[in-house]
Amino acid sequence: MGARHMGWVAAAVALSALMAGTAFADPQAFSLEEGGTVRFRCRGPGIQHPAEGRFSTVTSRLELDPSDLTTVSGEVQVLMVSITTVDSGWDVMFRRAPFLAIGEFPRARFVVTGVEGATALVSGRWTPLRILGDFTIHGVTKPQAIDALVYWDAATKRLRLRAVTEMTWADHDIDMPDGHTRVFAGDRAALLISLDYLGPRGR
Repeated sequence: MGARHMGWVAAAVALSALMAGTAFADPQAFSLEEGGTVRFRCRGPGIQHPAEGRFSTVTSRLELDPSDLTTVSGEVQVLMVSITTVDSGWDVMFRRAPFLAIGEFPRARFVVTGVEGATALVSGRWTPLRILGDFTIHGVTKPQAIDALVYWDAATKRLRLRAVTEMTWADHDIDMPDGHTRVFAGDRAALLISLDYLGPRGR
């Protein structure tokens, strides 16, 4: 019994030492800096004058440990009425369009569920990633993968995200009418995302 007891004590001491030497990931909260945008360009067969523009009102929360990307969580939200295109007539059309129903569904939302392609960010370098998440627009949520480049500066605690993805109207039950609307709205849109974040100081 004495030997068995001593064996358990030794195992407990070893486990305690191992845990003491393990660096557990500590996610940091990053705040979105001003100037973040989500740009779009309509695409599809038969499109002649593709509508393009930006959503200027973007909010986001992001938490991660740059040394361990398994800790990442966050979301990006876009206020749909903040749409601005090269044609004010298009702006009015999109804001009032029954097929978008902005009054009923005022925000689009992407919730991060994970990343692929890298396990950590390296300071001073752009890191290619595939960001996985759930994308909601027009009240319909679908899984979405976003190809991204992320630049991390450990000295200034700044993180820059540049990403691109594509969404199809039909996938989100957006019933884009045929005829003239299809000439500029197509059947899908490419999304170009540009967001800069600032992490906590003194970490």
